[in-house]
Amino acid sequence: MSTPTAILVSGNIELTLVDISFKTSGRMIERTVNEGDWVTKGQVIARLDPGQLKDQRARDQALVTSAVSNYQQLTTTIQFQKATPRAMWPRAGGGESSASQADALLKRQPEARHSAS
Repeated sequence: MSTPTAILVSGNIELTLVDISFKTSGRMIERTVNEGDWVTKGQVIARLDPGQLKDQRARDQALVTSAVSNYQQLTTTIQFQKATPRAMWPRAGGGESSASQADALLKRQPEARHSAS
């Protein structure tokens, strides 16, 4: 006696329970349907507090601004180093801060300051 591997049936499938979730976390501020209500495709059934998303967006924009600033600073540093002969670069471990070394270098080679701008 063999057991069947598939059962063929016809009919309708009725869905009575659906798990839903938001794509982002947050505080729900409105629910437009109740348990057991009929819903249609595209219908808004709940809303999240937009304040949390706005705060996150502001933090993300600040991070982007910071990254752009760092990129521009590094680009300027690279341009300055390319325009300055290696023999004139400040030496590491000389006891001076990088800022004072850069100032001393600019005083020794004023034309490098203009080409780095």
